[in-house]
Amino acid sequence: MKGLFTSAFLFAVIVVTAAAQDDLNPNSPAPVLLSSAGSGRVSAIDPSAYPGRNPKAPKDVFTAGRDARAILFLKRLPLIDGEGANAFRVYLKQPSGRTFELQSDEILPTARDVIALSIRIWDVNGYRGQPVDSGDSWIYVTWRNGQQPAKDRSRI
Repeated sequence: MKGLFTSAFLFAVIVVTAAAQDDLNPNSPAPVLLSSAGSGRVSAIDPSAYPGRNPKAPKDVFTAGRDARAILFLKRLPLIDGEGANAFRVYLKQPSGRTFELQSDEILPTARDVIALSIRIWDVNGYRGQPVDSGDSWIYVTWRNGQQPAKDRSRI
C-alpha cells in the first residue's frame, strides 16, 4: 500500500512539473546584431547622430575610451517588463586575442522590429586592460547571460 501511494505521488509530481512548462523553448533566443548590407560590419552609429531609427549609413570607425559610445542595432527580442540594457552583455574581441566586456547603457526607442542598444566602448572593470584602436574588432552580444553563437559575431 505504501509503495502504491509513493508511486501515485511521484506520478502526480511529474505530471504537474511537465504541465508547468508552458514555453516549448525555455532558453532565451540569441540576440542578432543587424549589419550593413553585404559588408559583415555591424550596423552602429554615434549616439549624437541617432535619428530614432536604424541608420541607412552606419559609421565605420569608432574609437575606444572612457567616454566613447556607440549605438548597436539588434533584431527585436521579447523583453519582459522592467528588463533594460543590463540584460545584455556586449563583448569586443580584438586582433590581439583579448576580449573586453563593454558596458550596456540604455535601450533607445526605435522601430518595432529593432532594438537600439547604447554601449560604452570601455571595459568598466578593466580586468583585461582596455580596448585599443587597432582596426577591425569582433563584437557580439549575449542576452540574459546566454551564449552567443560565433556565426552571429560582426566586425566593428
